[in-house]
Amino acid sequence: MKLDRRSFLGTTGAAMAASASVVSVAAKGGGETQIRIPDGGWRMWPDVKAEWENDALFLPDEVDLKKLPSNAPTGGWSALSESQGTDVTLPASVEQYHWGKLQSRPYTYQEYEHAAYDDEVSNGAYRGVSWFWREVQLPKLQPGKLAQLRIRGFRQRIEVFVNQKLVGYDIIAETAYECDITAPLVSGTNQIAIRITNPGGVYDWRDFEKVKWGAKEFHAGRGFGGLDRDLIIHIHDDVFIKDAWVLNTPELRKIDAYVEIANRDNTARDVTLSLAATAKGKQSGSAMQSVTVAAGETKTVRIPLDCAKGPIWSHKTPNLHTLSIALAGSNITDSRDVEFGLRWFAAEGIGTKAMFRLNGERIRLYSSIEFGYWGFNGLWPTPELAKKSVRGAKTLGLNGLCYHRNLGKTESFVEDDRQGLLRHMECGGGLFCYQNDKAGTNEATNAPPTQPPIDTRGILSGERAWSERYMEYRLLQMMRDHRSHPSLIVYHLQNESVPNLHNPKIFHTLRKMKEADPSRPIILHSGIEARNQAFFLPYDDEIRVEDGTGYSGWADQHTVGGTGVWNDKLYVNPRSFAHYEDNVREIAVLGEMLGWGAPANHALKLASIKAGGGASYDTELHEKVLAAYEAFLAKWGFRTVYPNAAAMLKEAGDKLFETWARVLQIARTCDATDHFILNGWEDQPIDSHSGFLDNQRNFKGDPAIVREALLPIRPVAQPRGVVHKLGGRALVDLFWINETGKKIPGGLSYSVVAQSGASQAIKSYPLPDLQSDQFTALLDEAVQTQSFTEAGYHDLTLRSDAQPDIVSTTKIFVVDPAPTTSRVPKVGIIGDIRVFNSFVPNSKIDAEQYNGEKSYDAIIGIGFETDRIVPLSPAFTAVRTGTPLLVLAQNNSDAHRWGKLLSGIGAFSHYGSAAENRGCWMGSWVFTKSHPAYDGLPSNQIMKWEYQVAHDDISSLIIDGAGVEVIAGAGRDHDSRMGAATFTAPLGQGKLLFQCVRKMQPLIYERFINNALRHLITGL
Repeated sequence: MKLDRRSFLGTTGAAMAASASVVSVAAKGGGETQIRIPDGGWRMWPDVKAEWENDALFLPDEVDLKKLPSNAPTGGWSALSESQGTDVTLPASVEQYHWGKLQSRPYTYQEYEHAAYDDEVSNGAYRGVSWFWREVQLPKLQPGKLAQLRIRGFRQRIEVFVNQKLVGYDIIAETAYECDITAPLVSGTNQIAIRITNPGGVYDWRDFEKVKWGAKEFHAGRGFGGLDRDLIIHIHDDVFIKDAWVLNTPELRKIDAYVEIANRDNTARDVTLSLAATAKGKQSGSAMQSVTVAAGETKTVRIPLDCAKGPIWSHKTPNLHTLSIALAGSNITDSRDVEFGLRWFAAEGIGTKAMFRLNGERIRLYSSIEFGYWGFNGLWPTPELAKKSVRGAKTLGLNGLCYHRNLGKTESFVEDDRQGLLRHMECGGGLFCYQNDKAGTNEATNAPPTQPPIDTRGILSGERAWSERYMEYRLLQMMRDHRSHPSLIVYHLQNESVPNLHNPKIFHTLRKMKEADPSRPIILHSGIEARNQAFFLPYDDEIRVEDGTGYSGWADQHTVGGTGVWNDKLYVNPRSFAHYEDNVREIAVLGEMLGWGAPANHALKLASIKAGGGASYDTELHEKVLAAYEAFLAKWGFRTVYPNAAAMLKEAGDKLFETWARVLQIARTCDATDHFILNGWEDQPIDSHSGFLDNQRNFKGDPAIVREALLPIRPVAQPRGVVHKLGGRALVDLFWINETGKKIPGGLSYSVVAQSGASQAIKSYPLPDLQSDQFTALLDEAVQTQSFTEAGYHDLTLRSDAQPDIVSTTKIFVVDPAPTTSRVPKVGIIGDIRVFNSFVPNSKIDAEQYNGEKSYDAIIGIGFETDRIVPLSPAFTAVRTGTPLLVLAQNNSDAHRWGKLLSGIGAFSHYGSAAENRGCWMGSWVFTKSHPAYDGLPSNQIMKWEYQVAHDDISSLIIDGAGVEVIAGAGRDHDSRMGAATFTAPLGQGKLLFQCVRKMQPLIYERFINNALRHLITGL
């Protein structure tokens, strides 16, 4: 029977058409077809009583289905009925529908690094067995036909049953798997049931933890259990195409097509492969080759193909080709389509002037680290989320993303290819290929420069650990899954591992990777230091390695960390600033640049979840945090500033975006830098909040802020300091960035515009004549502005005379730190008076160490020491009788102890501290409203670059009480507890003003202190 589209549908009728669809038909001769199983119509059921914890586990080469137990559902196969479980659409995970409903407990450290001191969250993931099943209508297989089921991804262990018969088993999580399902298939209704076992895992950024399962311990991976979408049944003859892929070559329009042919017959078979490449409806190349495949053999055939007429693929012009492969022989037909792009990516000039080239032209990469956490199910993107993520990167101005500490997913790669986004990829836990013990050991992550000679042959002795073999399987399968994608340009074996290179396992693994894909750079590690690097360049058999001095040719330096906001220490002058780079001999990669957190816009995220069906593993957490923000804003009078929490959260996102824009503006001025990798892309609900987007791929701030900083043509006016004193001047350095290779006519004009609109034309410049492959130039340095006669914001503008749309504006803020007062206040200082005096160098304040026998206009506490508790009694008596108190907490402990003490004497009720830092990538933020204490300072907004308050210099108190006014609130990461960062409270006849935020930009902090004293003393 000829199994083409017409006869197939005729055989199965309307029932089949409703439950599965034919997506490709027979090649000429009609011997094969593919049936795409719909994503909808699946049911999912957690089999909570199933035993699994002591199961024996098997790697692919250890699997013998005949010897494996056939684990039926608890209660028998009748348990998999329409009345059991939940109706789901793939991709799906158990956690998507059951988070916290089946199990809920505190996280362990192995699951979440902040588990010991984050009681806001609990682990609601399900550890155990679950079933995913549906029915599919199929025709009767003709004699000699075979059926193969392709599964795109799963986690962690999969057992495949067709009509209650075990047909497949695999444990290589989140990679593709195929199994032969021929034997149990029947004509008509067939049940496909997939048993998933999730032993747990991690829920934060780390990829170097292990999970213990029975007698085995291996890479933990993400702690979700589920199934990816787009399952396909491939019906074919006994000689068929098992796999096919395309690799690019240095000759841009020439590709190598690889076809893996399997012969399941007991005799050798002669077949012909016909290849035709098409793009935009036109054939771009073709080839034909005859092949003999021995009995029982699986043979890989390489076929060069010249696509001389084909359009080129790049991030700007993502032109895709389809390679149609037809296999034909006596009573044999099969086919396979592979999408590819004509592109060539290379690292050139290493040792002299190293740089990246794409299709022969220099390119600098702008990307961010994507941890692979997706909304809804946690593991895989839906088609809509994949589109949204790539569209977001392009909107932001990035030309790439890095699959970071977790392998890429097919759905996402498809969109990378279609929209044009370049990708680096790590497997996650690749370290376990060569380091069996825990990743945190010094030998694994922080070895000194390895001294030559280094044996790169990769010759192993003795057996490898099971966990090492597991990771190698996962790594290589990842490469096989994705090597045809033109968007994929580089592989990294492990993030932030600096291993000793006298370890043959490293080179064994790198050589295995080279065998799987010789066409791309293969890099041992991405940071954290550049030393002990080893890497392959495309089609080069030499492994380049550390020379004992730190040099290898590929320098990936991570700067993860930072203040969480722009700080003037990040830029000193054109040769001294964060991410300054002059290493032209090596590929210079700024891996994991800095990293600072901002909250997700919980309202927007929840709306996305609802629009996507309402089921997501993190829904409850976002509902809790959003409700807390809404309550805080309403209780403490912030509604005049923020009508809802979404408005405040979006502004906190803008702070993140503005910080990145300032950092990128200066980092890009270094011509030697080849790759800028921001930290990071998407938020994780309980961990890193450094993403530009939440895990539903919604922007947390305004993308235009960063997009402008990443424009390929960008003049830059970079001030030495962004906050300046009224009456002072600023020094400004001027740069030109042009990454287009196009010559721009005319020159540039530099001006300064005050908040009032008053403009100063400073200077004009001819545009520099950039050399070939040069992207940046310094125009001028230390250009002085005129004296600032106005307070407020000033714009430093550098504009093209010929093309006014080529312009950049950098804002600075001018402040009077010590406005004139009618008299000099006399204050008593509790704490170190030298510290206080350092805060107010421009002010006229008569300050002395506090003396309980004297009277003062105000008392100021700048620290807290236990031996001062008793001497504070007269100070509090003075406050009760009308002397105001200003508390300037200098650390978290300060704030907490002053809060307890003042609460104890009745100033307010104190319920603990909030907003204290958990890490720069977790984030903390302060939101203000108008008040005399912030007169002349930015208010009614988030504290941003003007204040320069680091993430670990923010504290707040959870307080209440009659007469309490909260002037500034603060929050952190995913915490539902907000606190008062700046507030006032009465104490008897007196008043206190409490400031938890410290280490502001010095001029700003001095102005705040003067404002606070004036308000406390005069009431103004």
